[in-house]
Formats: sequence, C-alpha cells, structure tokens
Amino acid sequence: MLRQSRQKHSSVGEMISTICFAGVSLWLLSAAAEAPMPKAVVLGVCSVFCMAAAARFLIARAVNRFLK
Repeated sequence: MLRQSRQKHSSVGEMISTICFAGVSLWLLSAAAEAPMPKAVVLGVCSVFCMAAAARFLIARAVNRFLK
C-alpha cells in the first residue's frame, strides 16, 4: 500500500488562485441575480463550480478521510 505524504497547501500561488476562484464565484453569482433566466442558470452553475474550485483542498481532504 502506498503512503501518501501530506502536502501543506500554503504557497502564495495556491492562496492567490483560491482567492481568485472565490472572487469570480461571487461575481458570477451577482451577475446571475441580474441576468434573464436561461443566462442566470448558466452563471449560477459556473458560480458553484468556481466555489468548488476555491474549496478544492477542503474537498480533497474530506474525500481522503472518507476513503480511509
């Protein structure tokens, strides 16, 4: 069985990308609130995916705990 070394995710680039994903997610959500219905749904879905990208390290940690 392979042992995975636990990598600390705290580099400047990772923090910047996380903040950018979260910011874009909030921006898309505000744009979806003002858009007509078909466009609002697409923007809302993109907002959810961007928020998931911002939480990618938390999601990976939860999946690893679940699989153990």
